[in-house]
Amino acid sequence: MPEDAAGVYAKSGIKAAVAREVELRKQLAKRRYGDPSKIAYLYAQLGDKEQTFAWLDKARAEKSGGLEPVKIVRALDQWHSDPRYIDLLKQLGLPQ
Repeated sequence: MPEDAAGVYAKSGIKAAVAREVELRKQLAKRRYGDPSKIAYLYAQLGDKEQTFAWLDKARAEKSGGLEPVKIVRALDQWHSDPRYIDLLKQLGLPQ
């Protein structure tokens, strides 16, 4: 499920579907590489701040290419003032 589709589901009240997608991606990641940024973005769509930042940190540690659009991911807009978000941008060399 693309992240944008997950966002539509989350906004329309179908959070269980997004939560299932998160669990599916986490299970798949145990068997083969799964980009942690995608899981972070799904958690952001669910509004789970702590899991979002945990997975963003994992993505940063793995130098995930999925972090390239981090500044334009709408689900993260709510946390632009969070020190962890600001620190992530600095670590990625992106302007605030």
